Amino acid sequence: MNTTLEAGFVAILESVFPELPFRQATSKEPFPSNQQLILVECREVEHVAGPLHKATLRVLLVTPAFDYPETAHRDSSARLALPFEMIADPALLFAQKAGENLALRGLHIRSLTSDILDDHGD
Repeated sequence: MNTTLEAGFVAILESVFPELPFRQATSKEPFPSNQQLILVECREVEHVAGPLHKATLRVLLVTPAFDYPETAHRDSSARLALPFEMIADPALLFAQKAGENLALRGLHIRSLTSDILDDHGD
């Protein structure tokens, strides 16, 4: 289910930001190390009742420090911070990518941060 949820949210975000590269965290393709990338990760799916599940997703903007200026990172970050409620019809976009067996019945943004982590992999 995690892969399907990630694919659905990638579809939503790609429709709003077609110029930005998105990737599912569960993808088997190698991540490019020299380009900006938005990673969509479904961290957990919790069964609530009947067919209802609650999923926790995380959207990360990864920008190579040596290939992009900090301003490019901040610009992309600001655009990603647009609330999901401003997207035309997230449920329809989600269904197009995730398939008819899943339906999006609500979104809640728990937290939003524009912190920059300087991770050298040390």
